[in-house]
Amino acid sequence: DLSKLSVVVIRNGEEEFLENMNVVVEKQQMPLDEKTLQELVSFLPQQYKSMGADVTIKKSAKTSYGSNESLMVESTARLPGVPMLLQQR
Repeated sequence: DLSKLSVVVIRNGEEEFLENMNVVVEKQQMPLDEKTLQELVSFLPQQYKSMGADVTIKKSAKTSYGSNESLMVESTARLPGVPMLLQQR
């Protein structure tokens, strides 16, 4: 039942490299402001470090996707056992 989905991302997948999008859906309202963005920038590296990953935040911004406001965080990560540097946005 598609009416129960919070987020749907549809994209043409013909390129050699396909990006993915990680979306966090909170049951409570989260203010999309500079304070929340800075909390995410501080929290995310700590969270990944607890899983053994080394994360560097490259940039962050308040932005929008279509008519929906959002917070964007771009980072690079080194995960245990993964030889290449991962880039996330």
